[in-house]
Amino acid sequence: MITFFQKHGLTVFDVQRTTSHGGSFRIFVKNNTAKHKVTSYVKAMLTEEKQRGLQKIETYLDFADKIKNNKNDLVRMLNRLKVKGKKIAGYGAPAKGNTLLNYFSIGRDLLDYIVDDSPIKQGLFTPGTHIPVVSSEELKTNPPDYLLILAWNFAEPIMKKLTDFSISGGKFIIPVPIPTIVKRQVTVADSIVEDDLDYIVENIREEAIKLSGKTVLMSGGSGFLGSYFEFMYHDVRLPVFIQDSVDYIIHAAGLASPFYYQKFPLETIEAAVTGAKNLLEIARSKKITGFLFFSSSEIYGDPDPKFVPTSEDYAGRVSSVGPRACYDESKRLTETICTVYFQKYGVPTKIVRPFNVYGPGMKPDDYRVIPTFLSRGLAGEDLPVHGNGVQTRTFCYIADAIVGFLKVLLSGKPGGIYNIGNEKPEITMLQLAEIIAKNLNNGVKAKTIEYPSSYPAGEPMRRCPNLTLARTELGYAPTIDLDNGMKRTISWFRSKHNL
Repeated sequence: MITFFQKHGLTVFDVQRTTSHGGSFRIFVKNNTAKHKVTSYVKAMLTEEKQRGLQKIETYLDFADKIKNNKNDLVRMLNRLKVKGKKIAGYGAPAKGNTLLNYFSIGRDLLDYIVDDSPIKQGLFTPGTHIPVVSSEELKTNPPDYLLILAWNFAEPIMKKLTDFSISGGKFIIPVPIPTIVKRQVTVADSIVEDDLDYIVENIREEAIKLSGKTVLMSGGSGFLGSYFEFMYHDVRLPVFIQDSVDYIIHAAGLASPFYYQKFPLETIEAAVTGAKNLLEIARSKKITGFLFFSSSEIYGDPDPKFVPTSEDYAGRVSSVGPRACYDESKRLTETICTVYFQKYGVPTKIVRPFNVYGPGMKPDDYRVIPTFLSRGLAGEDLPVHGNGVQTRTFCYIADAIVGFLKVLLSGKPGGIYNIGNEKPEITMLQLAEIIAKNLNNGVKAKTIEYPSSYPAGEPMRRCPNLTLARTELGYAPTIDLDNGMKRTISWFRSKHNL
């Protein structure tokens, strides 16, 4: 492109990646006499093209071979299905879909029709292959067994949109890069999580642009909060070598349940402290854009009532040798390590202190209060409230919490510390049990019991965040109330765990 424009007295002065059509470039060109400076992105793109071998004919010959194999595999799959008497239709009639149909020689012998939502295309035929284009009503009156998704870069939203088709037994075919048959039976649990993800995306729309084309490394991917992200296996307590570029790091590994961190105290300390040190060294060497550490509201200990709601500048009232110290003190020490790396090496660390997050993703055997109430209540058992039940908490639904966490990562001040949670309502554990029992509506009720021996002593009497800093600096404002969040969580538990 640069050579082409140079022949016509023009200069490429900038280039941007876009998400259009599954990934594109936008090139900016100026007259040679214009004053625009050539940006560093042009040089970076030329370097990347060279690294990918785009100046070599072999690269394109290899690509052509991949397309040929893709064609053979897809046509073979469609023919095999037709021999079995299956009806196949297409979905979407974009330009790239028509390119695929023509190059792969897929016509009316393989596809009965193509569905497209555009009224302008309906009633016409695809160019070259002459397949009729119809409205989505055809899926109801003349349903196929399989839908070939021709707008494959939008496969996920298309399958989500066509939930009724998959529930009725229909299957999808994604044609590239490897022809794949997908049977998408969306459960209630899946639907709730997808709605939550839509909510998260909508509420970080302004910040999300910073993640475009970036790589995020996260520890704790198999836990409750990390379950909303992709997963790879590695013990965070051991050094890890990351060959690829990394732009952001999130350290969320840890054992947050009192039952488990009392059972595994050394592992709890090592996951937080040693894990942070390993990841901070990666951050230091990669010169990352942001590092987020998941601390805890437990670092405040059992706060003096005068400091509830509790703000980030409260030093805490917590024992370094108590039964909860392995968790509390490991979080406090890791905060210190993060601060040192920021002050000494300039690593852009941010610290988030979550306050009692709940929702889809929690496990029935977590032993924290909400999953315990739900697993017992859904089994028809009364809800066990420890002690007299007057200890208070506020609770934050997972979707609101993740919005807050991502706002801290992407817009928080380097070296900053932020409470994330909900300021209200601050309720007793007896009141929480009553709310859950009401939503379960199966006759269970709250029942006070003695603290079990497996539960560590020293439980804080009150826990409520002051969110002024997150609200004023980040625009954080949780909107999902406890009743709505609890209904969603109960529905997810019932669907996911067959309770």
